[in-house]
Amino acid sequence: MTNYKYIAAPSIFILETEMPADVIKEVNICLDKKLTNKQAASNADRLIGQGQTITQLQLNALNEKRLKGFYDITLKFGVEYIKQYFEHTNQKIKYGKKLELDSLWSVHSFEGDYNPLHDHVTKTTMGISFTGWTKMPKQIGENGDDMYNASGASDGFINFTWGSSSVIDAEKLKPTSNMLIKPEMGKLLFFPSWVQHIVYPFRGEGERRTIAGNINCWDIKQDKATRNR
Repeated sequence: MTNYKYIAAPSIFILETEMPADVIKEVNICLDKKLTNKQAASNADRLIGQGQTITQLQLNALNEKRLKGFYDITLKFGVEYIKQYFEHTNQKIKYGKKLELDSLWSVHSFEGDYNPLHDHVTKTTMGISFTGWTKMPKQIGENGDDMYNASGASDGFINFTWGSSSVIDAEKLKPTSNMLIKPEMGKLLFFPSWVQHIVYPFRGEGERRTIAGNINCWDIKQDKATRNR
């Protein structure tokens, strides 16, 4: 048999992890308190989500004791994301990176609310974004996850897209250019800030509660004396 190698050219990497139960509890306590506080900082002026009942709150993890556990997780897996990216692409990182939480917010969406296609912006060229869920209506995902073959299957899902896609991509030997992911309570995703994504509306009762944010990745440039040691 003739020897050969198969060369893959991946387009995107998403890291998925789970928030511990105690972290979910602390986040929800913090958010419940802020939702009843009329002086809580709103992100309404920067709200991407659309709908009659959607709410977005601005958060400061460094000033909220109950968000410390979540803050630690975001930086831990931000570092892991960078590590895994360079290992899987066989690229070399030019500088070490110092990670910093750029922004943090929560989104409280209900029946009919949605987020149109958008991406995120960070202060650094290399930026990591994350999104996770601490409350979820039970009907989301109950019809499976095939957005083409089942009515309502993608309700409430997040869809990442980085190119055009078609239902016959597989027949054309064309890798898909989108990734549909079911949101679940406790699930936390990390992804490059440049990738566009959309959140579909859902039907029925319940709150789809999201906590999301961006991470700056600052270069750590060592001086020449340090590098030559």
